Amino acid sequence: MTRKIVTFAAAALLIAAFVPATASAQGFEAGVKGGINVATVSYTGVSPTPEISSRHGGIVGGFVAKDGKKMGVAVEVLWSQKGAHLDFSSAGNVNTVDAKLDYVEIPVLGRYNIPRDKTLIHVYAGPVFGFSVKDELTQTIRQTNQTGKGTETTMDAHAKSSDVGIAIGVQVDVHKFLVDVRYNWGLMDVNDNKAVNPADVKNKCFSAMFGYRLK
Repeated sequence: MTRKIVTFAAAALLIAAFVPATASAQGFEAGVKGGINVATVSYTGVSPTPEISSRHGGIVGGFVAKDGKKMGVAVEVLWSQKGAHLDFSSAGNVNTVDAKLDYVEIPVLGRYNIPRDKTLIHVYAGPVFGFSVKDELTQTIRQTNQTGKGTETTMDAHAKSSDVGIAIGVQVDVHKFLVDVRYNWGLMDVNDNKAVNPADVKNKCFSAMFGYRLK
């Protein structure tokens, strides 16, 4: 719990102090963006593997950017809800797990700029540094002939405190507004409980965001 409070406080201070100060510098812009995540995980190294479906969550935060004629860089601070739904069911038995893995993420993105009339297209890629603020599993177990929800247990997911990924995407600026779509591949195994579960678990996430440039 302490880790999560400290991480969230640090991210809030970073947004409050870094974004306005940087945006006031010559040639910098700043803004806010938010939207939806369609997140899932890869789950390898064990057999049988579960059926995996996505978790839909939110993503919101701010950014600062500086662009030259063709190239630029953007730094963001985002609250990002990730995770997945895992189905371990077998004959006569229903066993599902909902994993909620939330992060404060700091993408550092290099981008190539393509002007089109009053529209500016940014094609970008770069590393994403994530810090865990929530890792929770909700497991549901019941027999297939059983009525009701069965036994539901909520527990710690034992996710690692940090993650590193690579994001690639496109942002389109129209006047003060923007649309941003990206895919984020997790590079780290975030499972920190190998003694109980030896699987390698890596985050994967598609994001679609809308935003507004403040400067």
